[in-house]
Amino acid sequence: MGELTKPELRSRFRRLRAAALPAREAAIQAVAARELTHWLKTDWLKTDWLRLAAPGPNSPCGGRGNSLGLYWPLAGEADLRGCLQQNLPTTPWSLALPAIASTAEDPQLGLRYRPWRPGDPLAADHCGIAAPLVCPPLPASAMAALLLPCLALDSRGLRLGYGGGWFDRLRAQPGWRAVPALGVLPAACLAAALPQDHWDVPLDGWIDENGLHWL
Repeated sequence: MGELTKPELRSRFRRLRAAALPAREAAIQAVAARELTHWLKTDWLKTDWLRLAAPGPNSPCGGRGNSLGLYWPLAGEADLRGCLQQNLPTTPWSLALPAIASTAEDPQLGLRYRPWRPGDPLAADHCGIAAPLVCPPLPASAMAALLLPCLALDSRGLRLGYGGGWFDRLRAQPGWRAVPALGVLPAACLAAALPQDHWDVPLDGWIDENGLHWL
């Protein structure tokens, strides 16, 4: 597998996911609803700060927020919106979605998370994906965790995405790197090793039909 290029690997894992996900998506949703909710309610601070940073105003994030970063399942990914909306209590947790856009304060295009609730108005972002663009973007300090769609993930946490590099560029920033990030994928798309580029930022774990796994 290591001899394949990333475009070749994307084609391969798209086929693997298309074959595996229909029978596994309900189990992935159940795991996310059960184990991610449990982690947020019980082990969230301990898991986060013992691995990544000491809490306090001088830490990379300055403290941990209460927004959970989701994604639109646009390319055949597992859809976690419904199960998390139903299982996360409205207080204190909230949801956010990514948008590829610029802001008045920062005209450079980039991936930013914005608050989202079911029924909120959406508009096409720079990549043509429906996204919340009205509310100001959230800082890293507002985020509890990020859930990222994956074509594949290896034992080092290296994620095979779609080639845009938006998540890697965001997570290369120290504050965002301190936010726990989990890939979401069927277990059939776990790889022993994926090719690594210098800009790749490993994830902290993943969710599949077998559970929530930390690296």
